[in-house]
Amino acid sequence: MRSSRYRPTDDETGVYVIACFYVHAADKRQGIANELLEAALNHARECGACAVDAYPNERPDYMGNRDDFEERGFRPLRGAGKRTVMRISFDRPSTLG
Repeated sequence: MRSSRYRPTDDETGVYVIACFYVHAADKRQGIANELLEAALNHARECGACAVDAYPNERPDYMGNRDDFEERGFRPLRGAGKRTVMRISFDRPSTLG
């Protein structure tokens, strides 16, 4: 179950969440968080997600850097305290023949 502060505003299915990143201090500033973000988005697409939410702070922290999410197509949905709920939506293939 998601935090009441961050969960979707209505009954949505197929929305994945990137809650946080952990990169050891000795490995920071090497692009690892960006690689983790790319891998998470690829995984969500491959598993059929319709969207992915993230909750970055204006100042980069363990929940990511807002600029990195925006560069990949995430858009703000709403404010949530000191964070912004952001989402990227994926096109789903049509099931109509």
